[in-house]
Amino acid sequence: MEHNIDLHLFCFPLGVTSQIKTISGMHCFHLIWLRCCLHKTFDGIEIRKKDRNVVGLSRSSYVRGVCELEEHNIIHVERKSGRLCRISVNTDLLDEKAKASILKKGGVTS
Repeated sequence: MEHNIDLHLFCFPLGVTSQIKTISGMHCFHLIWLRCCLHKTFDGIEIRKKDRNVVGLSRSSYVRGVCELEEHNIIHVERKSGRLCRISVNTDLLDEKAKASILKKGGVTS
């Protein structure tokens, strides 16, 4: 992500965020949602150090946030030695409008 680009979180799932109890979990989910918006997918999301630095999320806060999101079954994390974690968002918790805004299937209707 570039430092000089204004990005917005479209159709952010507020119902899911009610399950998140910590600031690190909320920041982590915001970053994951932003990556979903940029890559137009809910599967195989990778969060790099550069991405965390852009939003000011330290490594320890990121780890705590991912663990919390995983405990609440909001995301699934595939961990492999020597590689970035691949994160998949649990789409069963999302409404159709949020899914459509990310996947761009038929556009968003109100």
